[in-house]
Amino acid sequence: MDEIAGPVPTAIMREAAAGRIAACINFDGEHVDLAIASRAVTLMGLENSMMMTDRCDSARLGGQDLPQGEENGLWYQSGGIVAAGSQPPAQQIRNAMGRDLKGDGLWDLAAGTAHRAFGLAPLEAGRLPDGMLAATRAQWAALDVADAA
Repeated sequence: MDEIAGPVPTAIMREAAAGRIAACINFDGEHVDLAIASRAVTLMGLENSMMMTDRCDSARLGGQDLPQGEENGLWYQSGGIVAAGSQPPAQQIRNAMGRDLKGDGLWDLAAGTAHRAFGLAPLEAGRLPDGMLAATRAQWAALDVADAA
């Protein structure tokens, strides 16, 4: 796997697959091809994978002006180095759904694994404001319906 992904991603995926860490993965479809992102999640396990974003809504970050790429929505530092992405979390959720991550697995990827990794109480309907969990899952279902249309 070192030859394909490189030594650092390989080490992260191995440690996540062993359950020693929870690894972050970006499903914006720009940093990493979605087929590779979903395969990494399969190898690491949903229980050890969590969706992350580096979305930036500004053309400046860390005192630097950032041009946006013509071929994608990434923001770049000088020298063509990627500084940040621009895809909203809803788009990442749609992208994950397009790779057959749905239902409880999608919930784990977007929120559940992070709660476990950081030792937070699980997200349960009784611990959230009235209807928040059901509403969130219903919104995700609506994204699925919209994408099918």
